[in-house]
Amino acid sequence: MITPSAPRPATARWMLPLLLASLVLVAACGDDGVSPRVIQPPTVEASIDNQTVLADAEAFTTDLSTVFGDDDGSFNYSVATSNADVATAAVSETTLTVTPVGGGTAEITATASNTAGSANAQFTIQVNLPDPPTRP
Repeated sequence: MITPSAPRPATARWMLPLLLASLVLVAACGDDGVSPRVIQPPTVEASIDNQTVLADAEAFTTDLSTVFGDDDGSFNYSVATSNADVATAAVSETTLTVTPVGGGTAEITATASNTAGSANAQFTIQVNLPDPPTRP
C-alpha cells in the first residue's frame, strides 16, 4: 500500500532554485578564490646618500623606485628642495634629478605616495663654489 507523502513546506520549493542561482552568480563573477590585492603605503627601503659637489658639476640622478618599497606602479613621486638657490630638484616618472646651482647647503625631500599613504626620503646636498682662477 502506498501512503501519500506529506506536502513539502513552501520554503523547500524556492530553496533549490535560489541555491542554483547563487552558484551560477558566483561562477559568473569569476571568483578564483584569490583575495583582492590590498594597496600598501610606500616605505623607505634604501637611503639616498648625502652629496657634496661643485656648483659647476653635472646634475645627478637617482631611481626612486629603488628607494621606496612595494611600488606596484601606483606610486606618485614628488620632490622639494629647501633652497633652490643651492640646488634644484625635479622628478620625471621614477627618476629624481638634482642640479647644483650655487654655493651652500640644501635638504632634498623625495616623497612617494599612493591612496594608502606616503613616505619621505631626505638627504643633504652641499654645493661648493669652484676655486677662483689664479692670476698669473
